[in-house]
Amino acid sequence: LALLSAVGVGYLILKTDIPLRQPMNINYLDEKYWFSGYPEGAFSVLPPYTIDPQKFIFWASLWLALPMLWIFINLPNVSNITLVYLIILSVFLSIGLLEYMFPLRMRASAIVGFGGYSYDVQALIGAAIAGVTIFLFWTCSERLSFAMQFTGFEQTIPMFYLTVIAIPWIEEFVFGNILASSFIEELGIVPGSLLISFVFSAFHFMVYSSNIYLLTVAFIFRLLTSLALVKFTSFLPGIVGHTIVNFVGFFFS
Repeated sequence: LALLSAVGVGYLILKTDIPLRQPMNINYLDEKYWFSGYPEGAFSVLPPYTIDPQKFIFWASLWLALPMLWIFINLPNVSNITLVYLIILSVFLSIGLLEYMFPLRMRASAIVGFGGYSYDVQALIGAAIAGVTIFLFWTCSERLSFAMQFTGFEQTIPMFYLTVIAIPWIEEFVFGNILASSFIEELGIVPGSLLISFVFSAFHFMVYSSNIYLLTVAFIFRLLTSLALVKFTSFLPGIVGHTIVNFVGFFFS
């Protein structure tokens, strides 16, 4: 039933019929792109954004990093995982900064924004993806929990920030935006989506204690968000879905 629900959400993404701003005036779901790459720059979304995606990635990453530095210094019990995400964030700060400073020379990666239109529909699609993902997680005998044992309120708030805000945004910057859009633009929808889903799942190998079922759920989550990325040329559904999943995991696992 859970897998059928995931298939149903995928079908819903494909069949959602709303006005979309197509950055290169092409049909991003055209069958010719399912197994072959797009024209160069197809996912590097250009204006009419008031701030382009490269600048957004840079400034958002910078502001995410500052509270994480405080957590890294003051909460030694989670310093290892915080350090991993700070290193990842520093890489993408560098990418964002270079593309911010040299936009005509540094378009080495595809970076999408929020699609330009239909943010409410995108958010609902993200919530649907989250619902299926949570359903899949909860059908596993080994329940996934993002919660940790805290000694007081002063640790709960920073851990809420790390788990529910920082980690979803960082992972969506990395896997749901730059890598997913780059892979799909280069390889096509099916090969690119499968590759980023495998990479995303492998990244969570230690977190999920090598549990094959949980890794499969992560794979399905990334597959659905990649499909939504192609549909909307946006990573907003991924951010919404990821935040909801981590919120539920933090409080209700």
